[in-house]
Amino acid sequence: MAQARLAAGWQHWLDWRDGDQAASAGINRSAKGPVEQARRLVIRAYRRRVWGLPGGDYRDAAERLTLAGYPTTEQEIKNGARGALVEHAIPVAVVVEFITAVRAIWPTFEWQLLVEHTRPQEVVSQTVSEDPNRRDFIKKAQV
Repeated sequence: MAQARLAAGWQHWLDWRDGDQAASAGINRSAKGPVEQARRLVIRAYRRRVWGLPGGDYRDAAERLTLAGYPTTEQEIKNGARGALVEHAIPVAVVVEFITAVRAIWPTFEWQLLVEHTRPQEVVSQTVSEDPNRRDFIKKAQV
């Protein structure tokens, strides 16, 4: 029991640390960690039709993100125009799964605009499996 609490506390601290740059740039922290910050940024980009995202059908976008495991409402998409759209604010190592899910929905998503510039290639290679979408992710990260 104590180990579970320690592990949960450690994960909370890691999420806090990993969300620091995005929080400094104006993306509010979340109990869900940096993946939630990344989701908010993708919503903002979708709403503005940038980063290779089509924009437009808010209900469809919300349903797609929700089906991918990232609960989103149509109202959140509509509100996406309100916040700042900050580039290169999320550490890549903690959002690989999220990026893969978004690229499965919108293959034109320019994920490089979401993640920090400074990221070791080893982290990307170790975190990404042999899924075809993820292989493409590795190739682009090597550029």
